[in-house]
Amino acid sequence: MDQTRAGAAAPPTEPCILVRGFPASWREQQVRLVFALFGGIGSVRFASSTGERVAYVELKNKENMPKAVEQLHNTKVGDGELIEECVVSCELFGDSEFSDGRAARRTIFLDELRKPKRPELKADPEDREVFMTGLPIKDFTEDKLQEWLAGFGALEEVFLLRDADRRLNAKGYVRFQTHRVGYGTFFQGIRLKGLK
Repeated sequence: MDQTRAGAAAPPTEPCILVRGFPASWREQQVRLVFALFGGIGSVRFASSTGERVAYVELKNKENMPKAVEQLHNTKVGDGELIEECVVSCELFGDSEFSDGRAARRTIFLDELRKPKRPELKADPEDREVFMTGLPIKDFTEDKLQEWLAGFGALEEVFLLRDADRRLNAKGYVRFQTHRVGYGTFFQGIRLKGLK
């Protein structure tokens, strides 16, 4: 399935390749064509990371991931017709035995640490991100959940957390475009709708 909406997919829990630097015209088909030489793709997920569109690519044959990264990183790809030309950046993402001793990226959510281990951080008047629990995942699809959240104000990014089996766990981060929307409108709306 082609997930082209920015922020539509959370990062995978399985080892994969993080791809950056491709143009907005790229869809799942273009990514699949670029990685076809490495045994084909199991899945492609598009997301937004620090304002840029990225893709998480899981190869059918995970042993080919280091080779794909080595051969494609900082390389010009595309034919100018089916695939718009660009220089892509590729890196291994996740806990992988294929990292050859290099550091692997890990995501740690401070809000999920037990309270004694959680650092003391004071709220900033410019904060725009809200950590949410108890999201109504049984009542909404991911797209509908994003639409519901957008009703509180303009969204910059939605990052829904998943369990090890990749199912949504009713937690996530919502980053609004402005502080006023994120903390004013959002919390007032939550109280009005009676959610906790």
